[in-house]
Amino acid sequence: MTAAPARQLPPSEQWRKPMDRAAFYAALRSRANTLFGTSLSQPQIDRMEAILNRLDAKRIMLEQAAYIFGTAYHESDRFRTMEEYASGAAYEGRKTLGNTQPGDGKRFKGRGFVQITGRRNYTDWAKRLGVDLVANPALAARLDHATTILIDGMMLGTFTGKKLPDYVAGTKKDYVGARRVVNGTDRAAMIATYARAFEKALVEAGYSASAAPPAPAKPVPAPIPAPKPEPAPAPSMAGEKLSHSKRFWTWLSTGGGTAALPFVDWRVQFLIVLVIVGFAIYAIATMPAVRRKLGLA
Repeated sequence: MTAAPARQLPPSEQWRKPMDRAAFYAALRSRANTLFGTSLSQPQIDRMEAILNRLDAKRIMLEQAAYIFGTAYHESDRFRTMEEYASGAAYEGRKTLGNTQPGDGKRFKGRGFVQITGRRNYTDWAKRLGVDLVANPALAARLDHATTILIDGMMLGTFTGKKLPDYVAGTKKDYVGARRVVNGTDRAAMIATYARAFEKALVEAGYSASAAPPAPAKPVPAPIPAPKPEPAPAPSMAGEKLSHSKRFWTWLSTGGGTAALPFVDWRVQFLIVLVIVGFAIYAIATMPAVRRKLGLA
């Protein structure tokens, strides 16, 4: 008897270590477990595989998964049937189940992993699944529908108004009280024992659907480049003699306009400075004569 291949996780969830399902079934077959003796049939494995797949997809915490398994184990007679053995005649006329029409008792007998019963439950889940369970009650025993009804129904509290997280969540683990999610206190202590056995098997198999994903790494900010120095502006000569201008000589001695040419070879820059100095000397030397000719002296 073999288990189906584990569901492939999407890339966003591949940080999660998959559960060892072979180890899970080995733990259930062990004599110490007492749930199945030492053997499992293929239909039993197929049904538990369907439950595991949905538990994994829904990210149900380990203890909740254990109680869901314990409930399904009890209600489906150790995963051997998906339909109640009794005829359902005992439910005829039960208004608490919504059985208001003749034949409702047998028509809406217990089916699936949690053995939903009565017109009210079948009508409710027909709407939730988008499947006409009222006209076709047998569809409640189909594996995919039964799995959704079991897990979602217990988590949402659709059967009795009590939710599984009301009893099992975080550090709270009331396996006995959790029976109220499905059927009052009927065999509550016995089902709690089943849940503890499934919890042990899940732990041994490394069930980790409740694990939190690692925190995403903080992005490293790109380095901010240092601002390039602005070239020194040419000094204004208005209102002062060039030969007496302190700002001009400071500008000239620091390279002047060549600062705007950082990628030009230094030899070329030096030549440019010499030319500028030459023009400056010539301008200073000829300035008085020019001013006299212009009548400005």
